[in-house]
Amino acid sequence: MSSVLEEFVLRRGPLARARFDEASARLRGFLEWMESRTEVRRIVDKIRTDMDVQTVLARNEDGPPRAASLEEIACVGVYMMEQCRDDDEFFRIVYSLGIDAPGGSTKLQDYVDEAMETFIHPTLDFIQHEVERSVALDAAVEARVMSVISPEFSTAFPKTCRLLTNAAEYFTSRSEDSTWSDVGNTCRDVLITFAHELREAHGVKTTADTKEADAKEIIGLVVDEVRGGSRFRQTLKALVTATWDHSQCLVHRRHTTRAQAERLFMWTALVVHEVATLSREVDPEI
Repeated sequence: MSSVLEEFVLRRGPLARARFDEASARLRGFLEWMESRTEVRRIVDKIRTDMDVQTVLARNEDGPPRAASLEEIACVGVYMMEQCRDDDEFFRIVYSLGIDAPGGSTKLQDYVDEAMETFIHPTLDFIQHEVERSVALDAAVEARVMSVISPEFSTAFPKTCRLLTNAAEYFTSRSEDSTWSDVGNTCRDVLITFAHELREAHGVKTTADTKEADAKEIIGLVVDEVRGGSRFRQTLKALVTATWDHSQCLVHRRHTTRAQAERLFMWTALVVHEVATLSREVDPEI
């Protein structure tokens, strides 16, 4: 479990036992913590932007919010936590939203418990799930980098190694609203740099017509030179071409998601790893 996920679970614990007169302060404090951690803040920000909370609240003016999905429940839950910044009494926020205590109870604790069970805890479950998913994706990116950046690779392709490391760090240092199409440019630079270092390592000459920025052409020439008799030569070149073309696509796409950017990074690292490995193999069957 990552440190941010461990801390999320630890800090969430006191909310399960909050009394009516301390719920507002605890929710306010937890929201402030979530907004202080980049990994969690981007999830909370996405909840805010994906759903219009006023639309959800307006569906039922005389009763509790009619949230029809996890995302809608989460947007109401975040909204309630935000209201704690201006009101030290959570039960007033609950009452203002038309949320009643079960069984007609008039106890303030029952009002608070109902709101926590109906909106706050499902919201935190949703956010925790997204944190877990983000941690898993970040771990996959890190694992891919570590599988590529061996001491041997770092020595043979130092510039490519540096760019891959920087690209991996991009995912842990950016918020959800980052311009993820930038990863397309980064992966493009990785492939171009790798192509130049690969060409130099094998002493392959390119023609005057070959553009220095055409990574798939340069890598293809190297593959033809060192794996000319290989049955995997065309497959390897097709993999390079598909990844290069996809990076170009992301560069020009207006709305690129984090998941799409991570997928391109994984493919780019795979291409670099496979070409670097197979260009060193001496087995003619490979």
